[in-house]
Amino acid sequence: MANTVAYRYRIYDASEDEYRYSTRLATKEQIERIGGEIVGRGISMDPADLLPDGWTERNYKGAHKG
Repeated sequence: MANTVAYRYRIYDASEDEYRYSTRLATKEQIERIGGEIVGRGISMDPADLLPDGWTERNYKGAHKG
């Protein structure tokens, strides 16, 4: 199966008047859908590392173990 690209991102938190950096990675499409901003370069990964909704688990550190 082909790899996919996921990105670190940030999103503006109006209640705190600051940007929050996610502990997850997400596909470009998911980041755009929630109004986030990509931070840095994408990471090529196995699609199995992504949840069905296009994000990794919280505090993602590496390859899928399963």
